[in-house]
Amino acid sequence: RPTLHSSFLVFVAVLAAVNIANYLVVSRAFENVEERNASVRHTHEVLSSAAAFLRHVVDAETGQRGYLLTDNRAYLQPYTRGSAQALKDYAQLVMLTRGNAAQQRRLQVIEKAVLAKLAEMQETIELSQRGERDSAIEVVKRNTGRRFMLEIRAQVAQFSAHEAQLLTLREDASARAWRNALHWYIGTSLLV
Repeated sequence: RPTLHSSFLVFVAVLAAVNIANYLVVSRAFENVEERNASVRHTHEVLSSAAAFLRHVVDAETGQRGYLLTDNRAYLQPYTRGSAQALKDYAQLVMLTRGNAAQQRRLQVIEKAVLAKLAEMQETIELSQRGERDSAIEVVKRNTGRRFMLEIRAQVAQFSAHEAQLLTLREDASARAWRNALHWYIGTSLLV
């Protein structure tokens, strides 16, 4: 026949086991929340990098146009800085999306357009620096640079739209994970 002491020890052992199980279940639930939140932060970073990339390409184009219009070398600074930063932003986007084949394909299309746009801008600046300003303006008038820029904008818009869809899915998953963790916590706390 069980004694009060042995019954108490069994009760303590069961309580300890339930507490350990509670801790493990709730810990895993909150780890899941953190994983979901990390994917949301990652998507925000991709969207921010895409916006910075486009902004830097536009900065480079603005510098190019300013230089061609004024022959003022001060405009070469935003061109040079924008071009260099756009390439860094592009490399960052490739790294951030390395696990997403669809986004990698979009980035390959963007790369071709941005390299062509940068080459067109460099050509016009070099022509102008050599005193062939009219030839530089003729290159601009061909509208190839404009077409490259339209392609870049369109591809970045598609890229960002895809990321926005991912963001919505990931935010929903994060909210679900948080609710589940809270339910587990409340449920297991009541059980204890």
